[in-house]
Amino acid sequence: MHIVEKPIKESAKDLLLRLELNNQALEADLSKKNYLRNVIGKIKKDYPDYYFTTKTTDKKVYVWRTDPKPKKKKIK
Repeated sequence: MHIVEKPIKESAKDLLLRLELNNQALEADLSKKNYLRNVIGKIKKDYPDYYFTTKTTDKKVYVWRTDPKPKKKKIK
């Protein structure tokens, strides 16, 4: 797990590389949930095609990258 610390010292590209190379989730305390959202927002601003999944437990928040859901084709 990569624990998110304040302030964000890494660029969006660095955060993304860390997520992809290590296949890890970003982890933060529940009190930093909004902060973690800002981190993901920062990444999505630079990489709009990327999708993320968030899981919240009693004490922690985890975010990891997921593939986009395939769009359903309309049958004519």
